Amino acid sequence: MRFLGLTWVTLISFACIVCASHARAGEERSLAFEYERLDRLQRQVETLPAFREAERLRFEIRQLRRELDFVNSQRSSAPYGVPNRLEVDRLRSKIVDLENQLATNSKMIVDFREAAGGGASGRLFPGVSNRLAVFTFDDPHGTRLGDAVSFLLSKKLLFSAPVSSFAIVNYHEGVERSPAATASTGQTTYFDKVDAVTRDQGFLLAVWGRISRTEKGIRVESFLQVPADANQTKYMRQIRLPDAMGGGSLTARLKSDRVPIQRIDINVGEADGLKVAASQVAILRARANTESRVVGRLEGRYSIIGSDGDWVELQLSDGRRGWTSVESFCSGTCRKLLNIAEFTNAIVAIISGSTRSSLPSGLTRDAAAMSQELAAVASLPNNPNRAIEIAQTWIRSQKTAAPGFENVLAVAKMQNELVRASASGTAFSEVRLSKATVEQLIEPLVEASISDPSDRTIVKNLVPLFDYVGDTRRRDLAAEISSNLN
Repeated sequence: MRFLGLTWVTLISFACIVCASHARAGEERSLAFEYERLDRLQRQVETLPAFREAERLRFEIRQLRRELDFVNSQRSSAPYGVPNRLEVDRLRSKIVDLENQLATNSKMIVDFREAAGGGASGRLFPGVSNRLAVFTFDDPHGTRLGDAVSFLLSKKLLFSAPVSSFAIVNYHEGVERSPAATASTGQTTYFDKVDAVTRDQGFLLAVWGRISRTEKGIRVESFLQVPADANQTKYMRQIRLPDAMGGGSLTARLKSDRVPIQRIDINVGEADGLKVAASQVAILRARANTESRVVGRLEGRYSIIGSDGDWVELQLSDGRRGWTSVESFCSGTCRKLLNIAEFTNAIVAIISGSTRSSLPSGLTRDAAAMSQELAAVASLPNNPNRAIEIAQTWIRSQKTAAPGFENVLAVAKMQNELVRASASGTAFSEVRLSKATVEQLIEPLVEASISDPSDRTIVKNLVPLFDYVGDTRRRDLAAEISSNLN
């Protein structure tokens, strides 16, 4: 039987390729179209009674937290320096009650979104372990370079992926925008689209950027984003505390963030070269060489079914096949740009436990910090000494605070102390470290929390540590701050 010119065997075969956990596949999609779909869904959500109730509850919780902060601030003028405990308890109880109501309404909203959007099955490549997105670079000055840059990066990422289960979605603008039209919508529109799509799809990582004109030419700035809604288990490690120390756990994680990776300045000729390279990579050829005849164009959904050196053979969703390569058409400035993809794949390798390749040159200090912190976190369970070495080396090299590294260092030191104590023959559940040892871990964490008061992981780690050393006042304060950072 044939369907629109395709055999059922071809359709089933392709579906198996792009849905299997070992697939390496990609897809080209319109960012504008995807955002419009999500915008329509959001408007439906905002009509729900649960949405309006959730907004009311958030407002009331904010008000109550302000009252609680005010009551706590009266400590110095209260008798014996103690605030009105009854009022504090009343406010905390009310906040907890409202937060429970908010959780119920939030779940109703999530359930509606999942049902309307298709849930996990509505996500692209749901069976693939490592799902990444590359977004057309924001192009407010109308250089027409945004789609070319994202296309080249997405193909380099896919063709040289360090893991077998890997999928990339390239979101192109799809239409050329004039500078006037772009200015009228504002730059925030681009970030709204990127955040909305990334959050909806739950991508592991997202690459995006900005293109602007300078006096001498064009500037290309690239960013790598760890989305807040990404699979955080890939970015975190936990160690368990013995029952004799109160149980619980300590966590080290890479904080979700937008990390500047690269900034390069190019001239108009080099910009044109990037456009030409992208157009050539998009052409599918009958054989793995530049002189082979053209058999199609890379579009829609596709998967890798073969390779020959720097060339890969792709199969499109309609069953057509063809060969293409990034390296064969990308040189000079284009090669520098590809360092972004190489760095991103190095990050994927670290979080997947694969062999880590050396990092490319010419990237930012923030990029180096991201890779080093993630390497330290990944080393924690089996090699805490390595985590300590990485964290200490980075901290010593910095003139400013490094809160994330301080947290990893404290967790790794705790892991080392627990392992050492268990080696003496004491059952793990009965291990009790000296309070002096734990206090040495606490103070650097306190300083780290002051340097980055938005890092909930650090504050949350302080709760069981304060509790163990008997500092109930700071324990309660850390617990309250951690709750407010949700």
